[in-house]
Amino acid sequence: MSLPWLEVMAEQPKTAAQPIRMAYVFMPNGVNEEHWTPEGEGENFKFSKTLSPLESFKNDLLVLTNLMNKNSIGGDGHYAKVANLLSGAEIVKTTGKGMRSGLSVDQYAAQQKGSATLLPSLELSIQDPSTFVDNNVGYTALYGGYVSWSSPTSPVARETYPRLAFDRLFNRKSNAAESISLLDQVSVDIKKLIQKVGHADQHKLEEYLTSVRDLETRISFADSSTKPIDHAWLQKHQPNEGIPSKTEEHQKLMYRIMALAFQMDRTRIGTYMLGRAVSGLSYTFLGQGITSNHHSISHHSGDEDKKRQYQIINQYHITLFANFLEQLKNMKEGDHSVLDHSMIFFGSGLRDGNAHSPYNLPILLAGGNQAGLKTGRHLIYPKNTPLCKLYVSMLKRFGVDTHQFGDAEDELPNLS
Repeated sequence: MSLPWLEVMAEQPKTAAQPIRMAYVFMPNGVNEEHWTPEGEGENFKFSKTLSPLESFKNDLLVLTNLMNKNSIGGDGHYAKVANLLSGAEIVKTTGKGMRSGLSVDQYAAQQKGSATLLPSLELSIQDPSTFVDNNVGYTALYGGYVSWSSPTSPVARETYPRLAFDRLFNRKSNAAESISLLDQVSVDIKKLIQKVGHADQHKLEEYLTSVRDLETRISFADSSTKPIDHAWLQKHQPNEGIPSKTEEHQKLMYRIMALAFQMDRTRIGTYMLGRAVSGLSYTFLGQGITSNHHSISHHSGDEDKKRQYQIINQYHITLFANFLEQLKNMKEGDHSVLDHSMIFFGSGLRDGNAHSPYNLPILLAGGNQAGLKTGRHLIYPKNTPLCKLYVSMLKRFGVDTHQFGDAEDELPNLS
């Protein structure tokens, strides 16, 4: 079992700096653009209504305006703006045979640096990919289920089951009939370690172990509280059994697993899809007059009430993201935190879901001050600035020596 950073480690000769991590969080269906962009520029900006849950993380955040994914312009609908979000590649229009996107930034980094950790990368989602052909636009819906590609023709499978993701994290085999706590398996070793470290490290270990135990308990509860579903309902709405009955719990669990993976240094690269393209997840649990599914609401056609509902869902996703950042910020590594050592991308492949617009994408970048990012700013770039410039900048700060990625041949300026 891996351990968090402890003070006793500082007493040893320093062999390397704390590792830098990268995560890419995908939000489907775009945003209500009327409530996304902050007022003001640089350090003197004011959060919009949708971004207001991030107020306490203002100094840990970059809001990036006017970035565009050039090779998604010609693709109708959602699919050609999701599969290439992290690659900047042109999507081959197909109903199933000969799918082709591009090597995504996370997998490019994993191929260069992934051998430093047990898991080269971690891919999470809360929905399985759809397999039908969307005749409205002529694309296989499979394109909308993946943002991570290990080659132009190979999408990377994502884990939708919290327990299986957790077991992968700890290199365990899941057994529903005999679920043994990881902490119980290593309890003797833990007791020996606690006796050898100082009081500060004992306290930190107790916090960390409580966190692992809490996650095991929550996953166990999720396993036992799934709602019964038939296959027809499953195809339309939710993944298979073993998924928490509440979308909110599922989304929070996957964020928690990603945070724990970074804290333990089991991986330094992750992707997380809060839903697939054309996500029809219901957010009626939020109340506030939400009457339809996410995708339908995003096609608001200018209807003011649908736009209001759309904004509420957007703000809910930002609230979840803020909770994730709080977890990372509370995980201490020496004088800094896991958030300080992480670059966390949050964005969508669309601006406005109704217009399917790939221009001025809603993009955030959090953390990374120990990777050379100067956060606490709203940066407004010239219109149609390549999104892949951001990926070049992130790759270089991650330790990958490159000056080109996708349609970008240099870095995004003014990040430091």
